[in-house]
Amino acid sequence: MIFRQVLEQIGPRRGRGLVFAAGGSADIILAKTIAAGLVKKGCTQVDLAQPLNCRSLKEKHLLGNEAERYALKPEIGLDPEAVLRHHASVPPDHHADDRRGKGLSISSSLEWNRGSRYVCAAHGRGPSSLARRRHGGLPYYDFAIGIDGGGDVLTHGADEFDRVVVDGFRSGWASARPLILVAMGLGADGGSTPDEFNEVRLERWRPVGTAEVERSFADALHRELDRLGLWNESPATWSPDDPYWGYGLKVPQIIALAVRGEFPFKAPGGAPNLVMFPRRRELKMMNKRLLREARLFLHEVN
Repeated sequence: MIFRQVLEQIGPRRGRGLVFAAGGSADIILAKTIAAGLVKKGCTQVDLAQPLNCRSLKEKHLLGNEAERYALKPEIGLDPEAVLRHHASVPPDHHADDRRGKGLSISSSLEWNRGSRYVCAAHGRGPSSLARRRHGGLPYYDFAIGIDGGGDVLTHGADEFDRVVVDGFRSGWASARPLILVAMGLGADGGSTPDEFNEVRLERWRPVGTAEVERSFADALHRELDRLGLWNESPATWSPDDPYWGYGLKVPQIIALAVRGEFPFKAPGGAPNLVMFPRRRELKMMNKRLLREARLFLHEVN
């Protein structure tokens, strides 16, 4: 159902698209899963982009020795201080355990042959540079989709990382071509309570639909997390002292478990619609229905 609603917004423009993670870390796995579904539905090329928490990629030393570690190199026509491209897939076991769950490690280890994979400086020109990209005088992308796992982009202020990425991309999207925002697994990040999703308004974005995450989507998330060495087989044994799982379960796993009806921790008091998942070094209250939900928004061009 997610793909049907997204394709309705894309319309006939199914040539070259970009799906970017609005948040860091594992949101790029959600982005890749969306991109794979779009390719199956007829989109010819879909690029992926992972934002990094910096103003310039120089800050991450990605223009020097670190570039080869993550298989990064400049792309013709793009500012190398703002955007770089992964030229190969790095095997997951090449990353140290305490680094494997970081966004740059995840994006470098993704396998994707239906487009390019980029990283960009989230607080700098990265998102807007991709949005402004041109080819032969025309916009490079026929459509773009931002993916936020957890939905903090809907509930937090303009200084929230997810909002910084989305607003940066939107500022460069001088096109009437579709720009879509998908917030899914609402509350799964642990940064917003279920009640905060009751009434959501996002300036310059129009709500266009709500979908429930499909079982096939959850299974695809499981396969990808497992390949990357990021699927936790025993959520109930998570410990805040474990350096590898110290940030709790990844949002894509929480979404996958919720879609399957697998909840490791019950909410206090036995509330039927509430469950607990480890995030941000503690157990967070979440809503079963919201965890399975995706909300779609369309950018309104002035």
